[in-house]
Amino acid sequence: SKPETLDVRQQRKPSVRLSLINGKPAIDLKIFLEGDIMALRSLINYESEELKPILERKFEEYVKEELDKTIEKCKSLNCDVFDFGKKAVM
Repeated sequence: SKPETLDVRQQRKPSVRLSLINGKPAIDLKIFLEGDIMALRSLINYESEELKPILERKFEEYVKEELDKTIEKCKSLNCDVFDFGKKAVM
């Protein structure tokens, strides 16, 4: 299927909570996004009440997967571009 075009923006600042689980740091990151469908490339009406939650869930999965990849890449490069270390020290 063809990708849909979404206009996505940050709704509010992310929530970052750190904790220790079995002696290892764990990060609970919640991001808050708001979006609008800009263009539908398929004949499927994702704005309908039945399909909108499906599109939102798929987008949520996509964002999570890409963020996880980015965080893992940063860890492998020993970079803290999201300031998680700074937050942990506080």
